[in-house]
Amino acid sequence: MKWCRRDAGPIDYLDAFDRRHTADVSLTRDGSVWLRFQSAESGEDSSADWTYIDETQQPLQLSVLEPSVFSLLDDINYTDVCALTDLHMSLAAQSGWHPSYLSAYDPRLKQTRTILFRHNEDCKMSTSVSLSVDRQALVCDGGRKTACGQRDLPERGQRTSSLFLRSVNFDPAGPGHWKGCKEDDTSPEAAPSLPPPHNSYTFYGSYYYAYVKVASCDTPHGIYATRQRQSVIFCFTNVSLFLSDRYTILYYTMYSMVWPTRRIISDSGDDFPSQSLDWY
Repeated sequence: MKWCRRDAGPIDYLDAFDRRHTADVSLTRDGSVWLRFQSAESGEDSSADWTYIDETQQPLQLSVLEPSVFSLLDDINYTDVCALTDLHMSLAAQSGWHPSYLSAYDPRLKQTRTILFRHNEDCKMSTSVSLSVDRQALVCDGGRKTACGQRDLPERGQRTSSLFLRSVNFDPAGPGHWKGCKEDDTSPEAAPSLPPPHNSYTFYGSYYYAYVKVASCDTPHGIYATRQRQSVIFCFTNVSLFLSDRYTILYYTMYSMVWPTRRIISDSGDDFPSQSLDWY
């Protein structure tokens, strides 16, 4: 497909097996061409937000991105990736365990990972998995004993490579869950040092977009008039330290969700605070 000749907007794409896929083309100010995929439960057509915070009882099962997205990503070539979202996601088992897990797609290896942890009924184990601050990867943390570094989890305090969330299946009170120690699991002297049992997840946000860069074309010049819509895509891989997390989300929303429908291209490059953000 001649990406550099395409206008921004929705397209239908036939893969090598003649399967039809739908995506949106985004053209950025540096001449890059990106394909954008969005969750069926996010975007302008959705009235539902994800509102689960420190949930300990209610299960949550959903596809963040449609399965057809990943069959297309398996088929096409791209040189860079970016997840754009306001999602806060974490999964925790503290002195306990529950059968929750998530699936994530590694766009560079074109492989799906299933992220879960085992505690083997050891009440000294505490593990938490969450989206990184820039929303591009997963990070693992926990207590003195943790499942980090096992079953596709990164080492404690480390992060995975860039991933796209594929689906979640969270059930903190699901079959086989447990909390706390049996009487013979620990000595009275050690018990006070253990954190209180707590199984939970957080899934809070309103949109999730996956971007892949499919071409680098000539850089546009001058003020764009009417024919094409230009997009600005922020992947927060190097946000300046003075920006708070909330302020970062405001930038996400203002410049990536509202501005793509307006004429914003200029030669000067002074339209946006580029000193604070990485540009694509």
